[in-house]
Amino acid sequence: MKFHEAIAAGIRHIQENKPVSFESIPKFQDRVRLGEAFKGALLDVMLLVLFFIVLFAMAHVSFQRKEI
Repeated sequence: MKFHEAIAAGIRHIQENKPVSFESIPKFQDRVRLGEAFKGALLDVMLLVLFFIVLFAMAHVSFQRKEI
């Protein structure tokens, strides 16, 4: 049963004020995979690490130049 057919069947049941059968409701299918999510975020994570290293190095050099 296609998605729009299932929705139409559910709407007909609501309009008729009858209980909806579980077979007419589309099943949830998770299409997101963990590996694909990490691939998409890899550039962002690398940029965060790069900024952390650069800013930490700048702060460290700035601290080392001060006489305490």
